[in-house]
Amino acid sequence: MSYATVAEFKLRTGAHYASLYSDDTLAEMDLASAQAEVDAHIQARYIIPVTDAQTLTLLRTFVLTLGEELAWSRIAPDAIPDSLNVRVRAVRDNLKLISDGTLRLSAATVAVTPAASAAFTKSDTPIFTRENMGGF
Repeated sequence: MSYATVAEFKLRTGAHYASLYSDDTLAEMDLASAQAEVDAHIQARYIIPVTDAQTLTLLRTFVLTLGEELAWSRIAPDAIPDSLNVRVRAVRDNLKLISDGTLRLSAATVAVTPAASAAFTKSDTPIFTRENMGGF
C-alpha cells in the first residue's frame, strides 16, 4: 500500500514536475524511497503499512515532502528551496519523535512489544560449592 501516489506528487510539485522528471518511473522510485524512510521510523511502534485514514493523511504529507527532497537533490542538490529544507527537517524531527514514542499516531495499530524472555538450562550438579570448598 502506497501512502502517496504519483498524481498527488504531481499536484504537490506543480509546474516543477516536468523539470524534475522526464517520466513517472523516477517519481515512483522517489516515493517508494520516501515511504521506506517513513516506514523505517514508524515500524518500531506501529504495524505497517498504516491503514487508518487520519494517520494516512499525515504520512502522505511526510512521503510527499521527502519525495520532493529526493527529486530536487537529483537535478540540483544546491538548488533545493529553503522552504523545502525547513519542511524536510520538520518531517524528520517528527519521524524521530514517532520512533521514540514521544509523538503518537492517532489510530494506527500499535505493534506488539515482545514479552520478556527467560532461558532455562539443565546441567550436572555443581562440584565446587561453598560446602565443598571449605578450607581452601
